[in-house]
Amino acid sequence: MANFDKAIPPGGTGEITLLVNTKGFQGKIRKSAMVRSNDPDQPTMKIYITAEVRPYIEVKPLSRIILRGLVGDELRQTRYISSSDNRPFEIKDITSNLGKLVDYKLKPEEGGKSFRLEVVCKATERVYKSGFIKLLTDHPKKKEVRVPVYIRIRPQIDVWPSSVVFGRIIAKKADGRLLKKTVVLSNNRGMVIDIQSMQYNKKYFLVEAKAFSEKPANKYRIEIIALVDQIPAGTVNETLVIQTTGGQEFKVPISLTLVKD
Repeated sequence: MANFDKAIPPGGTGEITLLVNTKGFQGKIRKSAMVRSNDPDQPTMKIYITAEVRPYIEVKPLSRIILRGLVGDELRQTRYISSSDNRPFEIKDITSNLGKLVDYKLKPEEGGKSFRLEVVCKATERVYKSGFIKLLTDHPKKKEVRVPVYIRIRPQIDVWPSSVVFGRIIAKKADGRLLKKTVVLSNNRGMVIDIQSMQYNKKYFLVEAKAFSEKPANKYRIEIIALVDQIPAGTVNETLVIQTTGGQEFKVPISLTLVKD
């Protein structure tokens, strides 16, 4: 928000006041404002305001937690919760909206002036989710602290997207068009994948796996082409089954609705 003198006499001075809402910020911030006037030599100019925001209760070394990795990895993050005014305080309760995806422990340090928060990811499958851990305190200036938590977990061997939707297809408009969708099969640890077989309805679809690099490869582009001329009118639900070395099996649902008028 800005307040300013709208009229400045020749040779006079004016005052501009910038007010920055620092709620939700921590650390160094830099904001700017564009000033426009009828000065023929400098009709526009930009002014800046910089500050270092210190909340009453700080979360260090970062104010958020990012748990990123593969299924089976041990993902653990530590944060230190302390009062910036060096005032002793208590954390009366700790909760999270992430349920069983995380486990957390809180340990007091420095005679109650700070706490160590340890957060462990418990996800056992693909997860892309954001949430928070909420701390309730008895600090007179900061009764609640929220620590944002971002969870990004992928399987070691991954098919993405996990399903293929062609949607609604009008047959007469699809003539001569290549109706193709692609999924990617990858080993996220960079290890070699061998595709042993792919099972699907060969009457309705043509499926081909193409390595991203010369074999041995750790990633494949799997192209799925709908053979519109051979698919009956109505909704079709099929499954592509991919089998890899070691007996691993991945099922990719395929759906489309064909309109033949």
